[in-house]
Amino acid sequence: MFKEDYQAAFSKVTASEETYRRVMQMTRKEKSRRSIGGTASKLLIAAVFISLLAVTASAVVKNWFVPFFSKEGELSQGQVQFIEQNEQYIGISQEQNGWTMELRSAISDGTKGYIMLGVTAPADVDLTRFLENEYYGPRNDFLPKSDDAALTCSAGLVADSGCSWEDDGDGLNNTLTYVIHVTPDPAFCTEDPFGRDVTWHIHFEDIVHGFPEQETIAEGTWDFDFSFEIDKSEMEFLTEPRKMQALGLTGESEVQVDVTVNSIILRPFGATVYYGDDSDELDYSRANVNFTYFIEGEKPWEVVMKDGSRIPLTDRNGNPVERYRHLEADVPIVLENVDYILLADGTQLPVIASQAK
Repeated sequence: MFKEDYQAAFSKVTASEETYRRVMQMTRKEKSRRSIGGTASKLLIAAVFISLLAVTASAVVKNWFVPFFSKEGELSQGQVQFIEQNEQYIGISQEQNGWTMELRSAISDGTKGYIMLGVTAPADVDLTRFLENEYYGPRNDFLPKSDDAALTCSAGLVADSGCSWEDDGDGLNNTLTYVIHVTPDPAFCTEDPFGRDVTWHIHFEDIVHGFPEQETIAEGTWDFDFSFEIDKSEMEFLTEPRKMQALGLTGESEVQVDVTVNSIILRPFGATVYYGDDSDELDYSRANVNFTYFIEGEKPWEVVMKDGSRIPLTDRNGNPVERYRHLEADVPIVLENVDYILLADGTQLPVIASQAK
């Protein structure tokens, strides 16, 4: 009778065969003891089953981005906590012809986002051989591809999306972690691309090997839809506009450019620098301003934390017409632990405002 009651109570619950086996073994032990009444015994087994399910479920949810950012060096406790609190676990997988694509997680600070996928081949396929080169980007020799844009957003055009490959660290050779780095261009987005109502779509057709000549090594179509779920926090620097010099790029030539920096907004994955045009030397519709290389020492900016540690800000992209540059951090910046921003000439810019929105 217990079997029928058990099946009726948990017919809609799924678990691994191992979990079921463990529960039924405990059931047989309880029957042999006969020290607990039938109803109480059933309730006990049900409680144990639910506990095992909870443990099983918690084991499935992984902090995928902790090891991803840890490759740059050991993370602080605050950085690990930031990732654990802000990583958006998704865990949707699709299989085509023996190849599984899994949309694992996403994380964003409202300006830059990371999307993590897992690509698993049949057990006899060694994918780690594709990790021999130093750079794994859109033009690597192994990637999911699509004739259309692989990543699109209902808010508008997605700009500057890159990718990287890593071994997932499970000791096997048939799974790689595929990370998409996304910095949308607000000049082309009709709304906030990281808003909760904005749909992101991932579309892959086939997995190919080789560049520029390509060989299809796995056929299939994988499609995913999701939305970022984030709480945006930021810090503002500069109490008044500040004149600076940087390098202006026109084709292959470089010239010194006078600019006025009006605002610096720091977020967990980097900073945005908004500047004005003080120079008639450049046609800003064609030129770019590289804020990585200042005239004073050619050093990157750094975020200095309260414990004295420093996080470099690397110039990634920008829009010369809209007058902004994005500076990127390779590890999360815990805003509440920030002391100041250190400029290339040694100037310290303290925090003047901090807000969440």
